[in-house]
Amino acid sequence: MRLIFIFFMLVSFMANSQSTDSVFPFLIVKPFMSLHVSSAKGDIVDFDFKNENHISNGITYKNGIDIAIKSNQNWRLNISSTSANFSYFNGDISTLPVRILSFQSAKKVNPIVLSMVEQEIASGPKGGNSKKENNFSLDVIATPGLDAQSGSFITNVIFTLTPD
Repeated sequence: MRLIFIFFMLVSFMANSQSTDSVFPFLIVKPFMSLHVSSAKGDIVDFDFKNENHISNGITYKNGIDIAIKSNQNWRLNISSTSANFSYFNGDISTLPVRILSFQSAKKVNPIVLSMVEQEIASGPKGGNSKKENNFSLDVIATPGLDAQSGSFITNVIFTLTPD
């Protein structure tokens, strides 16, 4: 009888005891920014000035460049050129200035005239490109004027995404 009683006491004591422990998950979330720039022709915006009106008054491609941004922080998008002048298609430098190109964002009142100096063209909140502010288009305007030399020209437009 005594053995049963002791056994019962031990089981009863073990059933009422409790032990707890914990862990502390440690997360490292690094800054992330992704920029995708495209046009209807991939990475080319093609202007073909066919008459005096086009050359004098320019051509505007509405929504000519599409921008998609993903970021876990607020961001700023700048635009610049790697050169002050266009290059001929064969690579030689021309005297045609890149300032004949401008870019219009729906958020900006005035178009941004292209130059070698970075200029802010848009800014927005953290999030994916499902947010309206992170998925948008730019109008591209080219106005060479009648003083422009004739030929085929190319330039490099740089879009730089930075934290705000």
